[in-house]
Amino acid sequence: EGCQPSLGLIIGDKYCLVVDGGNNRNHAEEFLREVSKLDVPPLKYLTITHFHWDHIAGISTMDLTTIMNEKNYENINTIKEILDNDEMLKPKELGRTMHRTANQLRKEMEDGIEIVNGDIIFEKKVQIDLGGIKCTIENIGGDHSEDSNLIYVEDEKVMFLGDSTYRDLNQRHKCYTMEKLVQLIEKIQKYDTEIYLTAHKPAYTKESMKELFDMMLDIGKLVGDSINLEEKIDEYKNSVNRDLTEDEIFYIDAFVNGNKNDIL
Repeated sequence: EGCQPSLGLIIGDKYCLVVDGGNNRNHAEEFLREVSKLDVPPLKYLTITHFHWDHIAGISTMDLTTIMNEKNYENINTIKEILDNDEMLKPKELGRTMHRTANQLRKEMEDGIEIVNGDIIFEKKVQIDLGGIKCTIENIGGDHSEDSNLIYVEDEKVMFLGDSTYRDLNQRHKCYTMEKLVQLIEKIQKYDTEIYLTAHKPAYTKESMKELFDMMLDIGKLVGDSINLEEKIDEYKNSVNRDLTEDEIFYIDAFVNGNKNDIL
């Protein structure tokens, strides 16, 4: 339904942790119903991957101890202030993603949700012990949202990434930048991970995620500071000596867009 992300459940011996709150009350309630059918320890914690509306609308429905970083907390406070004001602010005043998040949450509030903030706030990184299973939550930023977190389950070598590897949607041209991408990849790859879970795509293995990152970095380097999309498509096509995939063209376009945003 619309922008409905995958939600996560991390099961310890004593407690469980939920990853992301869902995009509305129904999404959160459906998740809780499915979990209730499982023979697992009680749900205790909820953490979010970032503050965009489709990841936080169901927090109040989950009604768990919520863990987030300082940037998440500040962004949600800003949203609450906006929603307390009946005046509808424009995207130019708020930024595109903040504007969309506030407007979507305003609609969800009509369905009975509350906008609630975190209970446990960390600066850069925190570790949560679920009993036999330890989770690391780290603010890793990236183009998509500066407040993005990864959630790493050390014992299982599984990492939740939310939307952190996706484009910046806040700019006039949706984009990637090499500076933020390189920093993001470095933070992700310092963990020994076998399975990567993003919010809107199938799971990645260690090998397939490395292939994706290598492709993105190669494309970013090839694009450089160019704003000529067709030229860079042809150049990359010649370098790999085949027709390009839709994904490859998508990433070339996104890096070119980053350069266009720089000259606006």
